[in-house]
Formats: sequence, structure tokens, C-alpha cells
Amino acid sequence: MKKPENCVIVIFGASGDLTKRKLIPAIYDLYKQNNLPERFAVLGTASSQFDTKEFRQLMGEAIVESDKDSPANKVAEFTG
Repeated sequence: MKKPENCVIVIFGASGDLTKRKLIPAIYDLYKQNNLPERFAVLGTASSQFDTKEFRQLMGEAIVESDKDSPANKVAEFTG
């Protein structure tokens, strides 16, 4: 299957448990397998307020928790 040139995934409830345990780790797995387009973004909305830096840090922690063997530099590259 051909990858799209651009892709944005919108997550409603981005600060929630489902996002941390399932969605972000699954998107990260697609990234590790090189199945995401180069121009890719996650847009999250939530009732909790986070700035971009805080959100990226939380999602990086969620990735490390779900994939303890993932290299730190790869996680940092993914979270921007």
C-alpha cells in the first residue's frame, strides 16, 4: 500500500488513558516500521491543558512504558 504524502491524526481526549496506553504506542510502532509519511502530525484535544512540550514529554513517557526496549533517540525523534 502506498503511503500518503501528508497525514494528520486528530485524537479527541488526547490526555486520556486510552491515548497513552494504546493510540500513541500504536502510532509509534507504525513510525518504527516506516509506515508513516514524512509529513505526519498528531493533533490532540483534551479537557486537560498541556502545551506542546508537555504533551510530547507525556507521550514519550507513554512510549517508553509500553516499549521498554525502544532506543531513547528513536523516541525523541518521534516526539519531535
